[in-house]
Amino acid sequence: MRLPWRRGRIRTYLLFVCLVFGHATPKSIAFGSLFLVLGMALQVWAKGCLHQELEVTSSGPYRLVRHPYYLANAIFDLGIAIVSGWWPVLLVLPLWWFGVYLPEIRREEARMEAIFGDDYLEYRRRVPMVVPHRRPFPKPQGEFSWYNPNLLKTEAARILPLYLGVALDMRLRDTSMGRAKLQASPWPGFSPIGAFNLFLAGGFALCLAKEFLL
Repeated sequence: MRLPWRRGRIRTYLLFVCLVFGHATPKSIAFGSLFLVLGMALQVWAKGCLHQELEVTSSGPYRLVRHPYYLANAIFDLGIAIVSGWWPVLLVLPLWWFGVYLPEIRREEARMEAIFGDDYLEYRRRVPMVVPHRRPFPKPQGEFSWYNPNLLKTEAARILPLYLGVALDMRLRDTSMGRAKLQASPWPGFSPIGAFNLFLAGGFALCLAKEFLL
């Protein structure tokens, strides 16, 4: 496996670390799940508005920040770290994330400037990078679409492990480990700890498949 200094490999290593060292609790799952859902929603919103290298996309979340998908990734990865219950990863993740993403953002913005010139320079001048703190960019004509190829091509595969983990976790009820974890569950018949472990394993398996097979 390659070193985790590229954007696409942060989550692979994060999932691995959380699988090995994590000790999720119902409280950590409840709190972290808020970030997971928010991150997934922002990912879908951003991809549904993006028209990559066809225009300077400034609709939807692109009115607020230039890189809403990267912001969504940060929120989602933070959710994984919180749910894992292993707090040292929360100290490392911000430095790791910015160390990987900032060079990627600079390369991407240089490419956009080369393609769109002054239009992108004006957009960059008026819209923050990843933290919204200015008045939203004027609303353009473009809107969100569920049929956007960027959305259909990537986000369905990313979200699938979460739902797979929840579904498979129901089988834990018939095992001694499942019964023990169900005792800590606030939802009858559902083990959030087991579901999160399966989500981590499914996500890690997906990352490995993309790394070596795709």
